[in-house]
Order: sequence, then C-alpha cells, then structure tokens
Amino acid sequence: MIRPDTRDQAPRQRVAADQFSEEKTRHRVQQLRIEKRCSILRLSEAIRCDVETVAAYERGDAILETSVVRTMERVLNAM
Repeated sequence: MIRPDTRDQAPRQRVAADQFSEEKTRHRVQQLRIEKRCSILRLSEAIRCDVETVAAYERGDAILETSVVRTMERVLNAM
C-alpha cells in the first residue's frame, strides 16, 4: 500500500493556525478600541506608535510584535 506523503502538511496547518490567531487578536483589539470609543490616533499616542502602523494592523496589512499588541490590549482595558 502506498501512503501519501504528509511531511509538509503540518507546517501548512501551523501557518494557517497562526494566521487565524493573528486575525482573531487583531479583531479583538479593534473591537475593544471601538467599544471604548477610542480613535486610532488616541490609541497610537497611548502606545507611542505611528497612526499608520495601528491602522495597517487593524486592516491586516501589518503584523506587530506581540509586546506591542499586548500593550494595546492593556491600554484599552484600562480605559
């Protein structure tokens, strides 16, 4: 019996899971910002980051370091 080659399937699944997790986190940050009635400008000033960077992150055009995302969440939860 010939078995299908499954060696390269695990990395693809891991990348898909990472992308899903990043998208879920991005949407959560955006949702928190909107719930707190916080503008992108105000959030970017609070975390000392460029406005365009925060906007690009929310659009999914940029991936931020975990520490920056955690800072966003901490600032938004404190509002």
